[in-house]
Amino acid sequence: MTASNTRTGGRGPSFSPDEYLALARSWVAMSSKHPESDADFFWQKVANAYAEQPEVLTPRLPHGLSCRWSIIQRVTQKYLACDRLYRENIPSGETEEMTEANIMKFYRERFKVTKKGERVSAPEVRFISAIRFLSKHPKFSFVVGGTSASAPGYRPTSARSPLSDQSAEKG
Repeated sequence: MTASNTRTGGRGPSFSPDEYLALARSWVAMSSKHPESDADFFWQKVANAYAEQPEVLTPRLPHGLSCRWSIIQRVTQKYLACDRLYRENIPSGETEEMTEANIMKFYRERFKVTKKGERVSAPEVRFISAIRFLSKHPKFSFVVGGTSASAPGYRPTSARSPLSDQSAEKG
């Protein structure tokens, strides 16, 4: 980044849906090239890759991309969980367009937010193309034994339910 486009404070322009996709692509590319790197190095590489994406009009600082990524990651996990649950029982004759609209409705109703002290439906997700892109990445896979099981140092633990914890306390 040159001195002319370096921000020292305040918020930058809002992300467009295309910029969300550019960030998702940059994150995927750098996470496969630099899986063991420290956070500062990694996000600098993501920022460099992001700036080279054709949709990007304004380069972003690594910290800003990291913050935006945390939102993308959280919403993607929730949205894909809704997608999976909804698709288990799609009504007969429903088109893909109707399914997508119903998944969004399901997501918004399931995950409420507090606005001015009142619980309301989550806002509509503006980066569905980024979510669809990320849904193919192992990090967002619902396959049991996927990325966690293959991660270095992974040690499975026995599943414990709240009931088994209570009975252990009483015994």
